Amino acid sequence: MKKIICLLMSALLMFGMLTVAAFAADDVVYVDYANGADTNDGLSADTAKKSIDNKKTGAMQITKENGGTIVASGKLFIGGDYTLKTNRGGETIITGSYNGIDYRNPTPATNPASGVLKTSKGATLTIATDVTLTDIILFHEYDEAATIKVADGAILTITDTVVCMSKGSQYYNIVVEEGGQAIINGGTYTSISGDGDYTVASNVIINSGYSAVEAPGYGYINYASGSDGNDGLSASGAKKLFGTASGNGVISLVANGGTVVVSGKAYLGADYTIANVGAPITFTSNYGGVDYKNAEPAANPACALKLAKAKTLTIDNDVIFDNIILFEEYDTNTIIVKSGVTLTFTDTVVFMSKNGTHWTVEVESGANLVLSEDAKEALTVVNKGGNVTDYVSENKPAEPTVVKLTIGNTVGYVNGAAKTLDAAPIIRESRTMLPVRFVAEAFGAEVKWDGATSTASVITADTTIEITIGATTAKVNGQTVTLDAPAFIENSRTYLPVRFVAENLGATVAWDGATSTATLTK
Repeated sequence: MKKIICLLMSALLMFGMLTVAAFAADDVVYVDYANGADTNDGLSADTAKKSIDNKKTGAMQITKENGGTIVASGKLFIGGDYTLKTNRGGETIITGSYNGIDYRNPTPATNPASGVLKTSKGATLTIATDVTLTDIILFHEYDEAATIKVADGAILTITDTVVCMSKGSQYYNIVVEEGGQAIINGGTYTSISGDGDYTVASNVIINSGYSAVEAPGYGYINYASGSDGNDGLSASGAKKLFGTASGNGVISLVANGGTVVVSGKAYLGADYTIANVGAPITFTSNYGGVDYKNAEPAANPACALKLAKAKTLTIDNDVIFDNIILFEEYDTNTIIVKSGVTLTFTDTVVFMSKNGTHWTVEVESGANLVLSEDAKEALTVVNKGGNVTDYVSENKPAEPTVVKLTIGNTVGYVNGAAKTLDAAPIIRESRTMLPVRFVAEAFGAEVKWDGATSTASVITADTTIEITIGATTAKVNGQTVTLDAPAFIENSRTYLPVRFVAENLGATVAWDGATSTATLTK
């Protein structure tokens, strides 16, 4: 009868299995489908067997009596229906990591190179003895699901270090027959079913045909010490690889957008595309109050995002690089920004290079590239019809507006750029008087003139200044204030006292008597 046993029972069973494992046979055999040969002795990675059981010359010939350890130093490929059993019922451990060496290599994602167990299309692997899968990639290549079946009397244990990957739209089905037992503590599967007893940990994904899985919105990545069998929700439990939204890498944790925390190296060993997930993804090394950036050693910083030689990173989703080290070891790396998306480099990005060069960024037509000042200096931008703009931090104060006016000179300066005034500033009754429109518009204010009352109004979003020609008072937001000099009209131009207007617009005024120049800053 089918049972879903509580997680406490799962833990007890796992303890029991570990006890059994401690007394399993010491026989060890290595398998490498690509490079091995069944004429080898199988006792090392260099002399690995090719198959699991090829006319009784494969790996199972070493472990068939009492079980033992099968090490997938390359691919452990099962080419058709196969029943894994031992003569005396001993436990068999299948792993991609042994004796201090981790053989797991999940690239290429379409057919991982080593440390992997895979079957042919539609095949059924029947577990007829106690088997533990641990520290291995369980790879499925096709749109038609293959099956792992647990037979009567057998126990299958899948530890939380198993990584499930798929090229097609399916993962493995796990079927537990009556009398069989499965303890599943990690991975992704198309289905888990049967009349036997099975426990399923909360982190296991049952994902028929890549159905949507809720992602937490953040995840940690560390190529050096992470593992795709980790949950990726802390620096100590970081993922190793980028992966895909429906896979086991860090991108699966931001499948609906979010933050990727680079707590070590974020390394791309092959061409990679950040696919569209419909919401921005931020890559940062500063998260949760911890700054993980580590620029040492300079030739290969410990915490940075880097690409292998001649590789290309394609951006097909809105991406923000923020508070992160971007390192180029070679001079051949390229980023391609696809049409319709935006790639942003904030002003906290640190660019490092082993040889003095940095990435080339190609901007396709319809794409958007936002660059900090450092990014503009570091990157080589090839614009193929996209939109390239400057990054302006929301937390960075706006650059001040500086206006310089010299008495008697019809050329003024706004932020260093020369502008022609329609009338020169003058001094009247020891007060500097200026043509109102030039200064007001430089500070973003609007000027209105009421001919009926001879009143000039200077208006911003939060301030209205009203000055009537010849009056010794003015109004600021409706309140009457005293002027230090009255406004006047000369040569059809309205002059207002510079200090009064500037200070009520929020600007400061500095006077240089040697050059008769007033500097207004806001």
